[in-house]
Amino acid sequence: MPQSKAPYFPDIPPELARRFRKTVDDTKYTRNIELFIEDMAPAKGARILEVGSGEGILVVMLCKMGFDAVGLEPGDAYVRNAARLLEHNELDPDRVLLGCAERMPFPDAFFDFVISYYTLEHVQDLEQTFREIERVLKPGGRTFHICPNYNSFFEGHFRVFMLPFMSKRAFRNYIRVLKWLKFGRDRMPSVEFADSLCFVRPQRVRAIGKLQPGLRLSESNGGVISVRHGRMVFGNRKLSEKLKRSRSRDALYKGVEIVNRLRLGGLLYTIMMRRKWYPNIKIVGTKESAESSRPIRMGASTINRH
Repeated sequence: MPQSKAPYFPDIPPELARRFRKTVDDTKYTRNIELFIEDMAPAKGARILEVGSGEGILVVMLCKMGFDAVGLEPGDAYVRNAARLLEHNELDPDRVLLGCAERMPFPDAFFDFVISYYTLEHVQDLEQTFREIERVLKPGGRTFHICPNYNSFFEGHFRVFMLPFMSKRAFRNYIRVLKWLKFGRDRMPSVEFADSLCFVRPQRVRAIGKLQPGLRLSESNGGVISVRHGRMVFGNRKLSEKLKRSRSRDALYKGVEIVNRLRLGGLLYTIMMRRKWYPNIKIVGTKESAESSRPIRMGASTINRH
């Protein structure tokens, strides 16, 4: 595998080169780190947990940048490959641990940051995942996530357009019909895979924030699509070219191009932002510090700082 020119990208061991050539996009990983750094501004040496770290590429990159990064991954094969990648890059092979987001094998108040990229849609219990995130964060610690928005009109795993707010049951039936129309000659995941997806939506994030007042959560556009000069575009120019050549985004890219040719890009973007139909959702949060949640006594009354 030719060595990537992306800064801090891992050296790939020969035994993983063939696999990584097919599955690894260095632009995506670099952009993911850029989004995290821009939003969170972590200090060097910060202790960072990546949930759903796969084969550990982001963990290696963060370590090379001077952070104390570890990963959590539920797949045995991924953890084994991560250990080989870490060791090849002269890092502790145990930095990526086997485990799930709903039961993190870490003590309370252990991390400065908990992050994930395209992981929350695969957890079994979103509410329990955020309870665990709150538990392992230090007071004042922060969390950052990018995942698909199921209020949107496109589903990236199946590479199909969908109606915003479609329920999981309706989506499953929709996929079943699409597979029937294609007479099985498609490369979509199985219908059962749709059942495994966790439909993350802005309103669900807000509901979790209300249930967990100790973790202040907010959600916004995940940044895949923006608008320039009245045209909808994908991130930066380099990312746009990568997506244009990507099979996983070809339908979305072609759809946006059609909208731009009709000179409706700016209008559709405005509607998407107002209705929260953007393809990706960005979730950020801060764990309340003990000081900020401590009651303040004023005479006979007591109030909270927040």
